[in-house]
Amino acid sequence: MNLSQHAGRLILPLFALLILTFFAACDKEDASPNPDYLPEVGNHAVSFTHKFNPADYEEGKRIVVEEFSVAIENSGQVRRTYFMSNPDSAEVYAISFFHANSSTSEWLNSEERDAVLQKLYPLYREPLLVESYTTGLIHDTHFSEDSPEYLPEPGDEVVVYNGFFTADTYDAAVDIVTNDIPAAVENSGQKRRSYHTLNPDLYEVLSLSFFHPTSSLEEWAQDQGCQILADSLSQLATGPITAHRYTLELAHTAN
Repeated sequence: MNLSQHAGRLILPLFALLILTFFAACDKEDASPNPDYLPEVGNHAVSFTHKFNPADYEEGKRIVVEEFSVAIENSGQVRRTYFMSNPDSAEVYAISFFHANSSTSEWLNSEERDAVLQKLYPLYREPLLVESYTTGLIHDTHFSEDSPEYLPEPGDEVVVYNGFFTADTYDAAVDIVTNDIPAAVENSGQKRRSYHTLNPDLYEVLSLSFFHPTSSLEEWAQDQGCQILADSLSQLATGPITAHRYTLELAHTAN
């Protein structure tokens, strides 16, 4: 056997090994499809409203933010969770967006979640409120190379808007929320990231707006476009549209 034939016999197995390694790496990536998960349209979302006794608020907030973050990590699910607080109402509000490969029911029935809840139950002044949605639109006002320039950070202001409609008015309300409001936000010049989530079974629309520190909630509330659209939605709703104000405590991503 000459030298070139010997080299050829070595190269072929090495090439095959490289091919197998490549496909094994692809399989590994498929098993964890998005190492830097951000919510996407169609993803399920679950919100959790924790209302504490005023004297127990600080401890309750600590447990929700710190211990649920650890429990989520231990669950192995791919999620992004926003933990928000309002000391005036002694309330902690959290919403989790679940990657398409993660299960909301698996989390809601998990031992990790139940262990944390057992510590929280004695601190509540009202029962925990859990609500489910589907992500209808994610709106970013600023982009750079197809990625948002602004992602919410601790300390940012957040407003959660919630409205219920009828079978006859729901589609019109969704159109205003997912088309007209984003256009008004763009025209306002503010830097924001917003999630518009839907529950068609209840004819409900829940929207969260995270305000960059350079943007003002007060300015938005006085914006003429905002006021016109708020009036339009109010005429379609079955009751008052609520707006709850929070401060972001933690934006937590589990991969």
